[in-house]
Amino acid sequence: MFDYDKLHLAISELRRKQIFFIGGAVKSGTTWLQLLLDSHPDISCSGEGHFFNSFAPLLRHAFDEQNEYISEKNVSIFKELQGYPLLTDDHFRYLLSSVMTLSLYDQVDHKSVRAIGEKTPDNIRFLELLDEMFPTAKVIQIVRDGRDCAVSGWFHNLRVSPEDYNNMSMDYYVKQFANIWTNFVSQGSAFGIQHPTRYLALRYEDLSAEPERTLGGVFRFLGVECSESILRDCCAAGSFQKVSGGRVRGQEDRESFFRKGTTGDWRNHLSDETNKAFEESAGDWLIRFGYFHSGGNNKADASPDVAFEHALSLHQQGKLREAARLYRAMLKADRNNFHALFNLGVMRAQEHRLEDAIKLLRRALSIEPDHPAAKNNLQLVILAYHDQAIARGEELVRHNPQSADSQMALGNALQQAGRTEEASKCFERARGMAPRIGDVGRRRQTSRR
Repeated sequence: MFDYDKLHLAISELRRKQIFFIGGAVKSGTTWLQLLLDSHPDISCSGEGHFFNSFAPLLRHAFDEQNEYISEKNVSIFKELQGYPLLTDDHFRYLLSSVMTLSLYDQVDHKSVRAIGEKTPDNIRFLELLDEMFPTAKVIQIVRDGRDCAVSGWFHNLRVSPEDYNNMSMDYYVKQFANIWTNFVSQGSAFGIQHPTRYLALRYEDLSAEPERTLGGVFRFLGVECSESILRDCCAAGSFQKVSGGRVRGQEDRESFFRKGTTGDWRNHLSDETNKAFEESAGDWLIRFGYFHSGGNNKADASPDVAFEHALSLHQQGKLREAARLYRAMLKADRNNFHALFNLGVMRAQEHRLEDAIKLLRRALSIEPDHPAAKNNLQLVILAYHDQAIARGEELVRHNPQSADSQMALGNALQQAGRTEEASKCFERARGMAPRIGDVGRRRQTSRR
């Protein structure tokens, strides 16, 4: 029986969990990543919803038809009356996001999980709309060498719709695919620049070479456990041998969705002329993700834009040490480089080095005071810093409740967080334990961080 209130309650509860979306160019490894994540006991991620590229256009068409019908009635029959209101963009987003959330609810199937994900490769093309409807959702983009994507996509298309590709050459398909791949990786990277704490890019090649280390970075990004046993079990459940029915990597079956599972296979299929054409179209992005090098290898000595893009690419791949080195090199050359300050600040927050993060983000805002992402990130980091300090103070009090120093530490943390009434109680308890610190406590009540 239909129960409107029950469904709305289910939507509200699910949206409080960590929702995430996976996307990437065709044959980038989105399905493999999904299988790995769905094997985690605290993650649900299965199937493809195709909400944005399939359902949304149908819903938009229905909206347009309804509005056209109502508008005609308003002007022809009810022209002397107020007329009936039309459906709006907010109504459209409400219905689309509700359908998506209800589908995720059914996907979870009453399991107790902390993170719920949906994987559709085309999600990357609709990040602006996704951000409007799910402002706290995270985005994971898996990136694979575009030439390998093209080769794998070619064989996939021959398998599923040969009538459309039998009269086309692989070389032609690969050359056309270069622009498609470039659009995917550039759109994802642009979202990452605006929302660095909600976006993660990982390379198929890293997941293949170091599955446990790379997958651990994804688990930490989603806020779920990443113990050695969980990583080992997830990697085993999503191994090529398991999903392909027993084949080893490199053993090709062109009738299988999991054809070969290797990296660099483009070298076995592309001519020099086709490879050159692909590099001419997508060379900048091949360089940024480490697939192709033009000139020297010292990215810190490259132009500022190239150096930043390379640092950001490393950052998004979870290679924090290498990215930090490049950010610092950029700041050495220009101490007022906003993007280096901002992204290094975000990185320090990800590493839970909150004091460093606050300093860097404040420096960034001194250069661009109205930058919305910097302002938002600074606010979040300060809140996390206060929460961390309060947790430390509470821990001190739990271990030594009769210590005036413990009460003072908790009081200072609460006061800096703006919780002055609770702070006053801590200072009062501290004065009762050690009256000589009363003046100190009163002075600290009037101070602010």
